[in-house]
Amino acid sequence: MLYILGFSCLTCFGQEKTPHAIHTSVNEPITKFGETEPQFPGGAAELQRYIMKSFPWDSIRGEDLLEVSKIYLSFVVTKTGEIKQLQILKGSHPNIDPLIFKFVSDMPLWIPGKNEKDEPINMEVRLPIQVCLK
Repeated sequence: MLYILGFSCLTCFGQEKTPHAIHTSVNEPITKFGETEPQFPGGAAELQRYIMKSFPWDSIRGEDLLEVSKIYLSFVVTKTGEIKQLQILKGSHPNIDPLIFKFVSDMPLWIPGKNEKDEPINMEVRLPIQVCLK
């Protein structure tokens, strides 16, 4: 099963980068902080329900999960709510990474973060995900 620990636009874990990334460019500035953070429609509880219901669990072998306990994602939520520049920062696994990329890329539009003028902005999101067998 996959458990979400929460997400934050703040840097809450190391900057270790892996070569496992999908870079779709954002042509405007990207910020790490804003007046309000981007959020999944319905908030964190709805994001957790969405992951539990929609992630392709049957595609993951149990032995792959034994090697990965936490996956740390980074992506940009654009002004329009699209997810771009998706990266797996830590916890990468060759059999799970393609599933993560497809799953996150196929998520519905997020609610973008906003600046102090209440204008939508491009903002980085870091999402730690706990993976465990049950």
